[in-house]
Amino acid sequence: MSSTPLEHMYLLPRSTAHQAATRTVLVLGNGHDSLHKIARRVGDMCGHGQQADVRSVVCHREDTGIEHAVLRRLLDTPGGEPLPPHKARHAALEHITGLLTRSPVLLAIGDAQWCDQGTLRCIDHLSRGTAGLPLTIVLNVAPGALTTATAPFLELMTRKDWTVVDATALAPDGTGPADGAVPGAPHPHEPDPLRVARASALLNSTDEELVAALTGLPTGVTRRALHESRDLGLLPEDGAPPSPGSLLDALPAAERERMRTQAAEILNDAARPARQVADLLLGLSALDRPWMAAVLKEAATEARPDHPASSVSYLNRLHEADPDDATTRTELATALLDIDPAAARAHFDGLLSRTDDPDVRARITVPLWLSALMTHRTPETPAALGGVLRALRDGAPDQAPPHRARPEPAGTSPLSGDGPRECLVRAVDALRTALAGTDPDAATADAHHVLRAEPPHTAWERVSAAKVLGLADETETALPHLDRIVADSERRQETWAEYHARSTQALLLLETGRVCEAYRTALAATRLAERHGWGQRTRLAPVTLTLALLARGEPGRAEGVLRRLGARKLDDTIWDHHLYLMARALVARAHGRVEQALDLLERCGASLDSAGVRNPVFTKWWLYSTGLLMELGRPRAARERAELGRHLAEQWPRADSSGLSLLALGMTAGPADRVELLAESVRVLAGTAHRYSYAVAELRLGQELLQRRDDAAARSRLQAARATAVRSGMAAVAEKARSALAAAGGRRPALSGAEQAVARLAADGATNRAIADTLYLSVRTVEYHLTSVYRKLGIDGRAGLAEWPSLPEPGATARALSDRR
Repeated sequence: MSSTPLEHMYLLPRSTAHQAATRTVLVLGNGHDSLHKIARRVGDMCGHGQQADVRSVVCHREDTGIEHAVLRRLLDTPGGEPLPPHKARHAALEHITGLLTRSPVLLAIGDAQWCDQGTLRCIDHLSRGTAGLPLTIVLNVAPGALTTATAPFLELMTRKDWTVVDATALAPDGTGPADGAVPGAPHPHEPDPLRVARASALLNSTDEELVAALTGLPTGVTRRALHESRDLGLLPEDGAPPSPGSLLDALPAAERERMRTQAAEILNDAARPARQVADLLLGLSALDRPWMAAVLKEAATEARPDHPASSVSYLNRLHEADPDDATTRTELATALLDIDPAAARAHFDGLLSRTDDPDVRARITVPLWLSALMTHRTPETPAALGGVLRALRDGAPDQAPPHRARPEPAGTSPLSGDGPRECLVRAVDALRTALAGTDPDAATADAHHVLRAEPPHTAWERVSAAKVLGLADETETALPHLDRIVADSERRQETWAEYHARSTQALLLLETGRVCEAYRTALAATRLAERHGWGQRTRLAPVTLTLALLARGEPGRAEGVLRRLGARKLDDTIWDHHLYLMARALVARAHGRVEQALDLLERCGASLDSAGVRNPVFTKWWLYSTGLLMELGRPRAARERAELGRHLAEQWPRADSSGLSLLALGMTAGPADRVELLAESVRVLAGTAHRYSYAVAELRLGQELLQRRDDAAARSRLQAARATAVRSGMAAVAEKARSALAAAGGRRPALSGAEQAVARLAADGATNRAIADTLYLSVRTVEYHLTSVYRKLGIDGRAGLAEWPSLPEPGATARALSDRR
């Protein structure tokens, strides 16, 4: 930014008529001269000469929050307890008046945009309370600093008794004033740069004609003022409009309202996009002109496809203006579904209570049922979902059916096509069939149809379809769809949809054995829920976080997460409730509380059976129960659980369910059949996405072979289990496999100190060059150590290092390496 030296200022009057008057001078945009020099120059211009008592202070950012901090330094008064405003003003006035009896006084404040509000009030009081006395107050603002000024500062700046000096646009001293200026006359009006900056902020445009229309300035003057505003930092140099912020906060409320209304009218008359006009209308206290509601409706329609949160803002403003408009309320409730389904449901309930119009009730049938499913008013049990199907077929917007409603036969979707009703029907039918565990082909066909629908429908339908694919051993197909749902929801600011998709994504990642990725995703979803106050409304993310921590071998942290969840009743939330019981059972098992764990698993199984959920992959409670019963020496009960798993898997024939069934049967079989069943379980699970279950099956088989003293075969299986567990971040399984390997004589080779140092830094993401520089090694030596580490740990590369549970901290290994040198 260009700046004219202070010697070129000419605006301050030299006439004796003004020498005795108190004046406040704001110097804008001088970046070359010291505060003392500026103060002396202004004093000379005001006729004070060298006799003036000059007191100066420079503000700091932290001063803005300390009442009267600048005033105390300016008047050299001691700190202490804060003074009440009236006492501070009186003390300052009394002090300055005393100084003025001896000589003119010049108070100079540098970086005044950081001046605290108490001092600003006192300055305003002083400028009015010392009228006719030789007091001059100088406030200097650095170039571009007005954008950080507080609202009280900007308000004072607009006072008529202030003189604003633009040091970037002044003529040289002695050459006369700039064109149009009157020599010796003050400029007591609001500066044009500030006026056009405010107008530009309101209009969200730097279009000269629009800004001129709002400010009432000629176009030529507006053009120059826009240029000056950029030089002063009020407008961005790239020509973009500024954020309104403090530029408008300094105005009285009535003036802000008037300017917003006028700006909206100007934009509307100029045929600007409806959303640009609607954003201004949102700030008005009343929509008192007929065109305003029409613009908001048009803006809501425009925003709905890509900016639903903005659409909700416009519709909500219309609803506030006319609560009885059923059409607006219907559109608002529908737009809220993926943002806040509880709020959407409240609007739908309000519509049902206020209208008997069959058209309105028919129009809300589909979104009403969606809101019921999203908020768990309708539980996701097979029977309840069958009731939803019948209601959708009949088109009746009734309340949710009872839990034990008459079941709807599988595969009888009443409608077909890609419309909202048809898509919901397919999603509900797919989920109902999958949870009932009866027809995987029909369920997956409906799920694929939902995910292919264009345009995509609500997140509940798409996430439910992804859940179905996860239950049907098509997790790798489901995850990319969930990635897209998360990305779309985040971009569209649909917070509930993002949470719902992230939670399910974390659960499926965990099923595939990607433990660390599942942990990060579940943690992100949990924090998202906490930010929006949903911590007690849904638990899928924190429960999945608990399961991921258990897989990582951190039962203490897992129990802490469960403890923070509290004891809210969740019986009506099929996924949250039963996975919560599972998580509690597995935490209890990890802490050695086997009987408690078994009791929780049996409660989970009984609850699922009562709800009609018979999918063998959902929670896998029967598999864990089988293992615990064997540990407790109750093989007969364990065989019953294994047989239940076999029966469920036969009804839901998928590779993962069959492999899990074989694993349970192998754990309970007699010595003659045990190895064969466990080996078949390994073979089947190896072809599925369930890396966790596959690693457990390999571990079980290795342990069984070890008991039979077949150490060579046991080592092969245990090494496979360990390698899979390490790659997937399953530290608990990896540690069990390591212990078993040690017993089988297959203890992995220990890492040397240099290998540990290199491995830890590589696991933290350092490049080979960075590792070499840190450890004072050559790059080729680093590569040699990494190759050795991969071989010893049985991993494929750096990704495996990141998941390895027992690498030392880089500082410790680096110190050990240094000590050996």
